[in-house]
Amino acid sequence: MNRVNFFDRVANQILEELSVNDSSSFEENVDKFLNDIEFQNFILRKNFLQPLPSVVTASVLSTIIINCNKYKV
Repeated sequence: MNRVNFFDRVANQILEELSVNDSSSFEENVDKFLNDIEFQNFILRKNFLQPLPSVVTASVLSTIIINCNKYKV
């Protein structure tokens, strides 16, 4: 699996996680994820059981920003 596919897969998993939280809207969760380090770490640990290296996290965040455009209404 190449790096782009990996980042895209990770980003999609995180987007799914953000969209299933009932207490907040998807957009609120994405904003929180992009701006709140503790929330990022919580979601990443929940999905991967360990923190991702910062270079991976940065790539995942940029992929999420790109992918969020697909989900906007």
